[in-house]
Amino acid sequence: AVVMLGLLMAWFGKYTISPSAVEKMDSAIEIVSMLCESSIFFAAGIVSSGSARAITSNEKFDWKVAILNLFIIYFIIHFVRGLSIGMFSWLFTRKTPLFTHDRYVLTYKELVICWFGGLRGAVGLALGLLVVITKNEAYSEI
Repeated sequence: AVVMLGLLMAWFGKYTISPSAVEKMDSAIEIVSMLCESSIFFAAGIVSSGSARAITSNEKFDWKVAILNLFIIYFIIHFVRGLSIGMFSWLFTRKTPLFTHDRYVLTYKELVICWFGGLRGAVGLALGLLVVITKNEAYSEI
């Protein structure tokens, strides 16, 4: 619904809103987005500190295996992200691209930035929190 509203506002709405109202709207949207992002970071800090305490209080916890698993997951995530960005960039830049309306070709430097910078910050934390919440709900039902 939000994406559809954004598309409709981009198509029809930008000509019906006065320039002075656009500046006020932009300021209000920036404040709301900053508050949402701050609340996500706050919640992620609380959840991660609780998880870290629960994990490290276990006597059978093996730090070497945990760090090895983190590095393996890190490299797998980067490999899959690079593969998907490579495939999609090829689909959009070939001789007959999928979307011919607005064709934007990314340089290799921009592709590397997209590859390395993906899902960092508030979006990645929100997805991680969603996994934690879903996992806790699944375990509470058992």
